Order: sequence, then structure tokens, then C-alpha cells
Amino acid sequence: KRKLKLIGGNIRRVRVARKMTQESLAERAGLHHRTIQKIERGDINTLITTIIRVQEGLGCEWRELLGKESSLSLPGWVSPLGKRKPSAT
Repeated sequence: KRKLKLIGGNIRRVRVARKMTQESLAERAGLHHRTIQKIERGDINTLITTIIRVQEGLGCEWRELLGKESSLSLPGWVSPLGKRKPSAT
């Protein structure tokens, strides 16, 4: 729950710094504004794909959402900009 609140708080901080409402972020991310509310409060454990959509909607880098001192790390299939890494063939 602590990590969810950390990420949610960072999402809110970045959103406010960019002068975005929850509604405008939700629209840019293709989500409902109540989903953004729940994520920011740390009330839901959402899919990484949803967090990627939020990150892209904010137009920020992962480190802004995870925090500088965070022990959280990105999944191996996610690049630093939130895009899927190409599969090795």
C-alpha cells in the first residue's frame, strides 16, 4: 500500500506541476477521471499498462513517478519512456 501511495502522490505532484486536472489527464490517458483519483490516493493496485498510459498522458519520465530514492524498478519489457521494448527475434 505504501508503494501505491508513493506512485499516486508522484502522479498527483507531476499532474499539478503541469497544471492539469484529473479530468484532463484522464482524457489524455484514455481513462475515467475516477480511475485517476483512485490511483493518486493509492486506493487501487492497477495494471502496469494503466500506469504506462498515465505516464504517457503526463508526458513525463518514469523516474518522476517512481521517485528518486524509490526502491521500485521498471519491468524489463518497459523502456525508460514507457514504450514497449522490441521483442528479440
